Amino acid sequence: MAALWMARCGIKTLVVDKRNAKVRAGHADGIQCRTLEILESFDLVDRIWKESCHMAEMCLWNPGSDGSIHRSSRMSNTIPGLSRFPCGVLLAQHRIEDIFLEEIHKCSTLEIRRNVEPTSLQMDSKKIHDHDAHAVTVELRRTAKDQSGGVMSNGNKASTWQSGEPQHAHVDQSETYYEKVRARYVIGCDGAHSWTRAQLGFCMEGEQTEYVWGVLDEITPEQQQNDTYKNPFSRHTIKMCHP
Repeated sequence: MAALWMARCGIKTLVVDKRNAKVRAGHADGIQCRTLEILESFDLVDRIWKESCHMAEMCLWNPGSDGSIHRSSRMSNTIPGLSRFPCGVLLAQHRIEDIFLEEIHKCSTLEIRRNVEPTSLQMDSKKIHDHDAHAVTVELRRTAKDQSGGVMSNGNKASTWQSGEPQHAHVDQSETYYEKVRARYVIGCDGAHSWTRAQLGFCMEGEQTEYVWGVLDEITPEQQQNDTYKNPFSRHTIKMCHP
């Protein structure tokens, strides 16, 4: 989303992703109703709304006196009046990324480099108040991977890239290489365990809880089939079901 904003505003941007390809399995597939309002400002919400699974309700399942589980209650999945959209939706992350990329390419030549991860971040304290200066330097490392996901390391190369300058020459995809990127700003869209935050020395506010979770296919018992498009809850688990 940040990359699309940059593309719409005509800001030269480089996006790096340590993954070697777009996500194909379930990951961040849920979109809250307030996020849908933001997507509406991009004129993207109609496509996502039509393609997605709508999560209108939650169902609470608990053990019964006979030892089996039963649906004990049903409720709205969204606080009434929170948004003009009645509920959140589910759509595969790779499809959400596809929609963003299509819109980015309509208005920009923004570059996305995969198999690339940052290794260091430095700021020039003498230039941080000069908005035209490239005060941030990030060292990037690309490690090429074969189709099986194994790492191939045949050598090292180094180069330098600065926002506003032509890209460096093509580098052999089978090699590991390093480069330094100088930029005016860095946006760290790297989640709760943010590498960017750690590099800047900021502490995580609040709590971080480790959850055990998994994604699997299942054959749903007949009595639960009506909950396929809902969020079933039990005392110790939360299960999000969608076909």
